[in-house]
Amino acid sequence: MKGRPSFTQSEYNYKNNIPSEIVIDNPISLSIRTLNRAKLCELLQDNKPYSKLSERMEICDQSMRYSPLRVHIIQPTATDTIVNNNGKRLRMNSGIEYLSENTKERERFLRFNIQLQVDLGLDLISIPYLRLPLNSYCQLVEDIA
Repeated sequence: MKGRPSFTQSEYNYKNNIPSEIVIDNPISLSIRTLNRAKLCELLQDNKPYSKLSERMEICDQSMRYSPLRVHIIQPTATDTIVNNNGKRLRMNSGIEYLSENTKERERFLRFNIQLQVDLGLDLISIPYLRLPLNSYCQLVEDIA
């Protein structure tokens, strides 16, 4: 499996279902979990989604263990839609919009996000895109370091 620039999480999942000694030789592995507004609110209000997310990320990290660079991103959605009874798609506030309107929840989400990655022992901590001004990201990085 050499020479391929990257693998998706789906390919790692397929590989995990095949009992073999073959190692996926991939220099960079990326795992992205998206959270719509409903899932984001669940995460912020209940411990069960946090535990479930942590467990999934740990399994994912284990499948990517041979990659020297492993990145996990928990990204709130930028757009959310629902389909009403008439089959018409309606736009709703996205996860990012919810966090931009609620500073307290945004800070809580970022603490959860960072703590989850620290708890998993990840070497690289990712910060999701949240439509914040650049100086807010700079401050966030200073606070983490």
